[in-house]
Amino acid sequence: MSKMTNKLADASPAPDPIRKDHFIRTYRSKAGAANLSMRSLILSQINYISAPVWVTTLAVLFLVLYAVHTDQDIIFLTASLTPFVSGIAIFDSFRSQFYSMTEMESASLFSLRGIFFAKMICIGIVHIFFILMLSLIISPHTRFSYIKTGIIITMPYLLSSIICLKAERSILGRKNPFICLGISALISALVFFTKAISKRITYTLPEFWFILFITLAVLAGNEIRKTLKWEEYLWN
Repeated sequence: MSKMTNKLADASPAPDPIRKDHFIRTYRSKAGAANLSMRSLILSQINYISAPVWVTTLAVLFLVLYAVHTDQDIIFLTASLTPFVSGIAIFDSFRSQFYSMTEMESASLFSLRGIFFAKMICIGIVHIFFILMLSLIISPHTRFSYIKTGIIITMPYLLSSIICLKAERSILGRKNPFICLGISALISALVFFTKAISKRITYTLPEFWFILFITLAVLAGNEIRKTLKWEEYLWN
């Protein structure tokens, strides 16, 4: 092994640290300027979003289509499924940790912060349309408006996102990459087994869901901001 290491060192000697700037400028002049536009960043990451993210989203959509005519509590059934959509998305955004590729990814053209941001934009746009479609499908079969239906089924999604982002930044989350799935399962069970209470709140305190939705949306945005700062710190 030592002979191989020496051969590799001779074949590709490390640049002189003192002349680091000169080395970087020389390499950049040979390689040309890199295209770092936001559009290029986002398009480059679409192919790296794993299939389970899209499969889970489609599976929930088809399950709701199947159950919409048979389940009287379709809105709460759907709300109990959206945490899995969120949990899989968060897990995929931190997938490099699972494969121990964080160090290599941090040396790539785009920063960890940029990669995470691009993935969140791609997944977020799809999930916005996903929530809208679910609202259009479910609302005619409930007593709620399209907006209220969307709010009720989005809140478990947001709650799952908040807790999963916190968990992934923790030491426990870095050692247990599947923690997002466990969190999603717990939130899903919580929504499903408290639907009777949720119904009561819906009819007695209709404004409660709007206040809770705004609170969760603000908290989710704050967690994304913290994660972006954390990713930037890792990259630097």
